Amino acid sequence: MKTRSFLNRKMEISYQIREQVFRYISEHRLIEQGDVVIAGISGGADSVCLLFLLLELQERLQISVKAVHVEHGIRGENALNDARFAEDLCGKHDIPLTVLHVNALQYAGEHQLSLEEAARICRYEAFEQIRAGYGTANVKIAVAHHKGDQAETVLFQLARGSGIKGLGGMQSRREHIIRPLLSCSREDILLYLKEKNIPYCMDETNADNSYARNRIRNEILPALKEIQPGCVEHIAKAAEELQEVEAYLHRQAETVCQSVIIRNADGIEIETGDFDRYDPVIRKEVIREALAAFVPGRKDILRRHIDSILSLIQKEDGKEIHLPKGVRIRKQGSRLVFGTWESDPDQRYPEGPWILYTGKETELHESAEFPIGEEKMLVSRVFAYESGAAIPQDTYTKWLDYDRIKNGFHIRTRRSGDYLCIDEQGHRKSLQDYLVNEKIPADVRDRMLLIADGDHVVWVPGYRISAYYKISEQTKKVIEIRITGGFSWETE
Repeated sequence: MKTRSFLNRKMEISYQIREQVFRYISEHRLIEQGDVVIAGISGGADSVCLLFLLLELQERLQISVKAVHVEHGIRGENALNDARFAEDLCGKHDIPLTVLHVNALQYAGEHQLSLEEAARICRYEAFEQIRAGYGTANVKIAVAHHKGDQAETVLFQLARGSGIKGLGGMQSRREHIIRPLLSCSREDILLYLKEKNIPYCMDETNADNSYARNRIRNEILPALKEIQPGCVEHIAKAAEELQEVEAYLHRQAETVCQSVIIRNADGIEIETGDFDRYDPVIRKEVIREALAAFVPGRKDILRRHIDSILSLIQKEDGKEIHLPKGVRIRKQGSRLVFGTWESDPDQRYPEGPWILYTGKETELHESAEFPIGEEKMLVSRVFAYESGAAIPQDTYTKWLDYDRIKNGFHIRTRRSGDYLCIDEQGHRKSLQDYLVNEKIPADVRDRMLLIADGDHVVWVPGYRISAYYKISEQTKKVIEIRITGGFSWETE
């Protein structure tokens, strides 16, 4: 038997990777004959590898390959260099390229999102803009997520309490977005580029572990690989299986949904009279289906939210809970009524994102949770105050006199007329003057979330509370507000 040389084995690597990607595309029907496939190219190794693999396969797949580069406006000259690199690379290989510039920082401020999440949304909106410009249904946007990215996503979703859908990670196809490299490892990608002698850029932000995903990539996954070298492959495979399980559960729940979900002009209701006769996993899937009408893709809907909705069935009429994206669920007889704060005629503060407490009588030990971006959580609880109890001195945990609430605690950004009390005598200072005195930049001031009671700012997280709400000898009930997950307005 003739032994192949090391060089011959090495030269087979790019062929093997190309065939692997071709099989993945075919098995998952990601691309059809005649499609226009637009590759999102950042300039990094993953996206450059994707672009050149598609070029190699375009005749075989009978597709047309183009490229798009989105510059997010957040990395200064480095980002502009990446755009120029993409232009040079595509120009050298006669690849049609569109470069789009977006302002992710402004979007983050306007929508109170983390910069990472804002950049992602801006990027996909830009992709859709490009796709829609062709005016045909056979246009796909290809993005370069690989097995390592899938493992990061699954671990992140597991840590934040996602259900089966979240643990399934990224799908190979979602509408017009396709992910042909989910069958490849990061090592495969780098070997392919090295063998083909294809250049790519390095994004310096990938080393910044203040981003949760970077920390998973740079610290957690390497540690897991020391324990189990095949962990990325195993996690990616588990994600595929969980996607299959989730799809099966969705099909099984469809008949139940038709029986118990009532859709009308006012919103969506679930008839819970006979809910107990269904398996718990089916009941949860029905809840998720109802939520899908309010939260596209069920984003930020976690396991604890589903459990809270199910527990509402056992409570008395009128009880309600509030979820991310302004979703409200109220117990009304034998039904759960789903709606939003914006559509509620009784809503007293329609301009704000969340209501923490309405100012109505609240049960002792009642608690609430609100996600703030992807990585932070605002948690509150109400309890009886015992005189002399040690008041927390933590920067992001505050005790406030619950009985001093007038209009209700409201989580929002600043507005004209906001003030806080600077001493026990009730002397006021405008929020504008306070923020200026603290030397907080103007762009940061506009996107800071505040806890407010009408125009009275109760707490500027990371800074001070209003003296009016301080605990005193007269305090009977305390509302504790705590922010978890780290906090820095400058990096939002």
